[in-house]
Amino acid sequence: MSDAVNQNVPAIVQRTLNSADSPVVLSFEPYTKQNVILTLEGEGKIDVKVSLMEGSTVTLLWWNRGQALEIDETYDVGAFANLTLAYADLNDQTLVRKSEVRLIGEMAKAELRSAAVVSAQRNLSYQMTHVAHDTTSEMGNYAVMGENGILSMDVIGRIEKNGFRSNAHQSSRVLNLSENQKATVFPKLYIDNNDVQAGHAQSIGQVDPEQLYYLQARGLNRDEAVKLIVYGYLYPVAEVIADEELRELFLTEIREKVNQTCLT
Repeated sequence: MSDAVNQNVPAIVQRTLNSADSPVVLSFEPYTKQNVILTLEGEGKIDVKVSLMEGSTVTLLWWNRGQALEIDETYDVGAFANLTLAYADLNDQTLVRKSEVRLIGEMAKAELRSAAVVSAQRNLSYQMTHVAHDTTSEMGNYAVMGENGILSMDVIGRIEKNGFRSNAHQSSRVLNLSENQKATVFPKLYIDNNDVQAGHAQSIGQVDPEQLYYLQARGLNRDEAVKLIVYGYLYPVAEVIADEELRELFLTEIREKVNQTCLT
């Protein structure tokens, strides 16, 4: 599937993708403002290539409803363009995802947020590559580990030689709900220019027992309390979405999936 997306399409475009659609190619014309929801289904491998031309502003939401998927994504963000990526990987299926955002034009910006409930094997790689100067990237990844969950996540910031005055920041948080799980996060920064700002943060921890006690003392059972904590934990993923309608759709998806998932 190959599409050029321009200003004549609706404010929110929704599409369902599976391996038969691969390769998926999306190109956003200069100064386009567009919101796109992409729903993954089925199994197999899907290659995705997205390009944002000069001055375009694009929000892409990924909802994963597939089984045993392998996704390879590349995004090229042109000068003065702005990309927002939000991932909802909330099902109980295996997933391999490799996502690279290339900031190829000056003053390009990208923000990535991911929400994952992990009760199977997940191999995730998120990378921001600063090719041009004065570019900005921000990553925030939130994972909740359920029973038998296995997570391996690479979070990579790369600033190339011509990426002077660029800013690259990343944070990753993992919440453990079970002892029978394994989560590994690899934060990485590769910097080939001294005139930049870059940093990373990482945390892996358990549910706060005081918070759990507080909620149960107010009438919630343990399952209800844990689900409320998980929803609040994943909520920041939606904060990057400027469009109110799109943000509410994303939060509803998270809420419904959390309620459907056995977390205790």
